[in-house]
Amino acid sequence: MCSNIRSGQLSDWITDSCRGSVSIILGGLNPQLADIIEDMQPEIMESEGNDTIVDLVNVKLGCYYELVVTSYSGLHRYRMGDVLQVTGFNNSAPQFKFIRRQNVVLSVYLEATMEEDLLNAVTNATQLLKSSDIMLRDFTCYPHISTVPGHYVLYWELKGNNNDDINELIDTNVLMECCSVVEESLDALYRKFRSKDGSTGALEIRVVQQGTFDSLMEYFIAQGASIGQYKTPRCIKSSAALELLENRVTARFFSDKLPHVDTLVCVNGRPTSIFSQINAISRMIL
Repeated sequence: MCSNIRSGQLSDWITDSCRGSVSIILGGLNPQLADIIEDMQPEIMESEGNDTIVDLVNVKLGCYYELVVTSYSGLHRYRMGDVLQVTGFNNSAPQFKFIRRQNVVLSVYLEATMEEDLLNAVTNATQLLKSSDIMLRDFTCYPHISTVPGHYVLYWELKGNNNDDINELIDTNVLMECCSVVEESLDALYRKFRSKDGSTGALEIRVVQQGTFDSLMEYFIAQGASIGQYKTPRCIKSSAALELLENRVTARFFSDKLPHVDTLVCVNGRPTSIFSQINAISRMIL
């Protein structure tokens, strides 16, 4: 680009469809402008922070990275929020595994549930839907803390495998069991606060109308999200988006049992409280 501006001549790789409009903008040679552009420093977006940018050719096996992209003709970098792990190389090209969305955390007390843990828990629960000939189309969640104790709320959009009326297929017992399976699949700290302390309330699944997540996508695109890069947010933070979901809720289900708590594990042959280990690890980190 700078060489074109400096010389006032268009490169051969500029296609005929663009040549006319680019020629008008170019307007002849301008070496001073070319020098200014070459000396420009990349603008660091506020969301980018001071983290080190690693070129694709310099990633290391087993390490975790957040994806950063630049549009084809853009001057800005954008953090996508996807955390990837390098799992190998095909020739010299790195291969990645999706791990989680960055900084997506559910918490209503002192526990912290990452997106990867939530995805695994929901995957386990949806196995129960097969008996009702139902599949999970999409989901999101948010921490409901306006009541005490707070609890996790999952919004599920369900679909009949044979396009049957979903309301006729929903089995209350199955959905309640789905709530329980999600809780059982979460980490030990969540289960402790839920079962022992009562600091966390029963997990809730709210079934929404079909097409709800299409409407949610349209809302975020209207707010400026790119349609080509849109992904359903797994944790809802926007009050307007939350209202959109709430207005489409058709049924609510709660977990009717407490998840189990493994209070003792063996360390060097001695039974030790898992929570003592958590506290010890926390002190080491601090």
